[in-house]
Amino acid sequence: MNKNSNSIPAELTGNSTRPGTRKRRTIFRLLAVLLGFAPFVLLETGLRLADVARPTQIDDPFVGFSDIHPLFALDADEQRYRTVISRQLSFAEENFSAKKLPNGFRVFCLGGSTVHGRPYQHHTSFSAWMQLELAAIHPDRRIEVVNCGGISYASYRLLPILREVLDYQPDLIVVATGHNEFLEDRTYQAIKTRSALTRFFSDIVYSSRTLTLLRQLGGSHARSNATLPEGPEVLPEEVETRLDTKSGYASYHYDAQWRTDVVRHFESSIRSMIHRCRDRDVPVVLVQLGSNLRDCPPFKSEHPPDFSDEDKRRWQSIFEKAKAAEIDDLEGALKLYHDAEAIQPKHSLLAYRIARCCDLLDRHEQARDFYIKARQWDVCPLRVLDESLQSILKAVPDDILDSQKLVSVVDAQELIGRDSDVRIPGFESYIDHVHPTIASHQKISRTLIARIQAMQVLPAPKPLAAQDRQRIYQSHFDELGPTYLSNGGRRVHWLEKWARRQRLINESNPRDSLGFERLGHRFLDLGDHESALKQYATAMGLDTESSQRLMVHADKLWAQGRAGTASQLRDWLQR
Repeated sequence: MNKNSNSIPAELTGNSTRPGTRKRRTIFRLLAVLLGFAPFVLLETGLRLADVARPTQIDDPFVGFSDIHPLFALDADEQRYRTVISRQLSFAEENFSAKKLPNGFRVFCLGGSTVHGRPYQHHTSFSAWMQLELAAIHPDRRIEVVNCGGISYASYRLLPILREVLDYQPDLIVVATGHNEFLEDRTYQAIKTRSALTRFFSDIVYSSRTLTLLRQLGGSHARSNATLPEGPEVLPEEVETRLDTKSGYASYHYDAQWRTDVVRHFESSIRSMIHRCRDRDVPVVLVQLGSNLRDCPPFKSEHPPDFSDEDKRRWQSIFEKAKAAEIDDLEGALKLYHDAEAIQPKHSLLAYRIARCCDLLDRHEQARDFYIKARQWDVCPLRVLDESLQSILKAVPDDILDSQKLVSVVDAQELIGRDSDVRIPGFESYIDHVHPTIASHQKISRTLIARIQAMQVLPAPKPLAAQDRQRIYQSHFDELGPTYLSNGGRRVHWLEKWARRQRLINESNPRDSLGFERLGHRFLDLGDHESALKQYATAMGLDTESSQRLMVHADKLWAQGRAGTASQLRDWLQR
């Protein structure tokens, strides 16, 4: 007997393996899975169409903070919000009405030490000049321009502050940031070391509107480090800069990946701030900051890690020969510097030396390009990077602007550069490596006022006349007292020691009359009249036209509201 004769046919057991049956079962299973996901897909689509529950409203995927305390608190009689005492080491002592009046117009200015007004106090920052001028233009309105500039605060540290001030009924947010992105030691290790599977689920968490809505309903408006299997890096509440540690300066090295991560984080922070403002229908103006190009050598220069020892020796030999040739042969020095550039171009001090030679040879376009390269390749980047951070500020608003025109950009870099000698800003525009002079703050203020009028945020009945503005500026300066500028000088001295500027002090020594004039302007802005006049005397000894340029500068001082200083300079020039 055949041993399989007692077997039951497959058709009778229901275990048929015919291809048609298997195919139908597979289709049914896929349909069941899709049907199960349908509510989620419909909800996600609806939330996106309604533009509800953006992921940027909740989390910063790069960093979190160990604790966050409010910047402002009600005073004893609950009539005004004031800067919390514990935050006054980093922020200006500001206050504003607890209850916004019907005729009130309230602006919050967020950023780092530039917004704060360093090396001076907030009394001469662009926010203060905005307050004065807007109040003069609109005497019938209760103008409140609140300075929220935190010393050493980068863009990601502004997000908690923005969340707070959006609850104080702002009419406008101004954000000026970018210089401090590289100050804190952020490793991004949790992001770099994620597995492909973790990265996949993390991206779902951070992109899903449905999950964002559920977390909002659960009260997760503050960031939560438990969101991801490997949470973002947690930073302390207060800033701990790398330069504040003993080995901080030495810890900066050529690190292309770290720069890329910082730039990505900057873009994420800017986008998040813009989305938060738009969600609340609050207009926001981004200020694209600039920096000192001509009178600020790079903070640290270093070759890439893969640069061979032999090439380093050849490069260094040519570099030293070029340095010696600069004394009496600029053309020869420039040729040698270009020879070194052919071996290894991305060296910030080399770029600065090339720029300086071109500058002295009146090849200003080429000089400007190399000054920018010197800033871009600085291993210790304490100035906003032109080719990355600046480009983000230019590009972000373009792809999120809508008919409401709630987002705008003011290019302070271009604004200040236009008034600089051959559009290369130095000490005539910046008091140190990044902080604008008082005159530059006034320019930023006037441009912001014009922009918010163009945005119809606060239309002006009529512009302020130049004479009226000068009187307002003059009255404000008189209230500041005689030691205000010299106190700023002491802070500059501390800042330069903090940033190790004494190592490269000779790199920015003046080489021509314009250089001595700029240094004189700087001393004058820091209240050191005696040193300023010495620099001016040297400038006039090198160029007979210097005295005429200094007369023009005296007129500018008068327009700034510094009539007494302008008069002293004119008297000295006439003598």
